[in-house]
Amino acid sequence: MLRKIAVGGVMIACAGGVAQAQSSSVTLYGIADVGIFQDRVKVNGETTRTTGMTSGGQAGSRWGLRGTEDLGGGLKANFQLESGFNINNGTQGNNGRLFGRAAWGGLSGAFGEVRLGRQATMTSVYFGQISPFGTSWSNAAIGKSGFRASDTPRFDNSIIYISPKFGGAQIAGGYSFNTRGGAASSDDRTSAWHVAGRFETGALYVSATYDRLNPSDIDPNAQGRNPQAFQLGASYKLPMVTLSAGWSQQKDGWVKSAEGASAATNNNLGASAYFNGKVNAYLVGASVPFGASEILASFHFVKPGDSAFPGGEDVKVYNLGYNYKLSKRTSLYGLVSYQDGNLYTFARDASTTQFGVGLRHNF
Repeated sequence: MLRKIAVGGVMIACAGGVAQAQSSSVTLYGIADVGIFQDRVKVNGETTRTTGMTSGGQAGSRWGLRGTEDLGGGLKANFQLESGFNINNGTQGNNGRLFGRAAWGGLSGAFGEVRLGRQATMTSVYFGQISPFGTSWSNAAIGKSGFRASDTPRFDNSIIYISPKFGGAQIAGGYSFNTRGGAASSDDRTSAWHVAGRFETGALYVSATYDRLNPSDIDPNAQGRNPQAFQLGASYKLPMVTLSAGWSQQKDGWVKSAEGASAATNNNLGASAYFNGKVNAYLVGASVPFGASEILASFHFVKPGDSAFPGGEDVKVYNLGYNYKLSKRTSLYGLVSYQDGNLYTFARDASTTQFGVGLRHNF
């Protein structure tokens, strides 16, 4: 539930008998999500089990401030500050950034909206809606199940434009001058750009997206490669079930790898950020609501190209989730996820199994 904690009243100025009204507001919001999870990771025939309390099993725990001011004539000034935290131990999330989830300001009006600052790509915002699990639900999240460009990449120094809606269509695009850190020369920065579109009418939802990284000039791991990703998918809501299907092709590396805290004085990406060739991912999913409950399921098939990961093994991902609403703001959930393979190295004789139950409260 969103809470308006400050309202910059209605200012009425009378001049020559004409009254003008302007208003502003700041809203506090957040999610507290805590659960008990077990992960079983198998590598080369040996299994490691990890069991314990976790934060953000269904949705990342966070608090945030969202503000807007009416400037008149349909123009508004907007901002968002969003901070992630680990509710199980009280520590800061997002590599210790105070507002690691979002920190931006911008303007909106009849032309659409422009935002400047640290923010998630519109690729993940638009395409994440294809999966029944969206960009949440731990290992069942679309970005954790092979569609890495939808793993909510958050880039610093981003400018994003979001168009008005034209019928059911809407487009958005963004450019990051430097995905991690401050201003830098072309030698020391990794830039990124993306474009995303969606079409929604009645029961149908369709999205198509493209992302591309431009590594720093001195990144020794780049070797002329520019990680990029294409995504295309749709969902359709029937009376009893919503069905989803999607495809992604990732080329020359992982777009998600440009996020995070830079480990060096420059913004070079690690060797694991790149590969030669393509990785294709496919998904089908369904969600069935009934009463206060909802069952969610998805299957992903991820196929690495022979040149990208020589000898790599195809990965199959099975996800099953259950959500029960105790109220409009609070719900209980359960999750089972099985990855038959390794989604990062595609090594053989590997798997990951995840079980979890938790409680989510929105405020």
